[in-house]
Amino acid sequence: MPQNRFNFRLLFVSAVSLLDDALILTIAIIILSRFGIHIPVWLIIFIAILFLGWTFISYLVMRRNPQLGFENMIGATGLTLDSLSPKGTIRVGHERWAAKARGGNIGTGVAVLVVGQNGLLLTVVRKNQMESTEPPALR
Repeated sequence: MPQNRFNFRLLFVSAVSLLDDALILTIAIIILSRFGIHIPVWLIIFIAILFLGWTFISYLVMRRNPQLGFENMIGATGLTLDSLSPKGTIRVGHERWAAKARGGNIGTGVAVLVVGQNGLLLTVVRKNQMESTEPPALR
């Protein structure tokens, strides 16, 4: 999920990357013209637009928050693959995880919400149970 605030440092790094590419293109044009090879203006503009597009795309990709570690699992939804009584297996995304049900047993094929983790073991509750226990202001 992209950050909402503007990151000047990241913009500066992207601009320096673009200037680096522009410098290489300028040197290549100067060297080629010394050998009598002239590049059409439309091709220079096209290459400049490609560099600008690449810099913009890399800027957008770098703005994303890294999705590493277990702390990103909390709040994720999954589906039980077998009965959690209280331990079993769930699927979150395309991955299988060992899980422990909090507050009772959960049957097979039930939607669950990850509420914690201990090592490689995720703690889950029924998704509808969590929604019904939330305060009205958070629903």
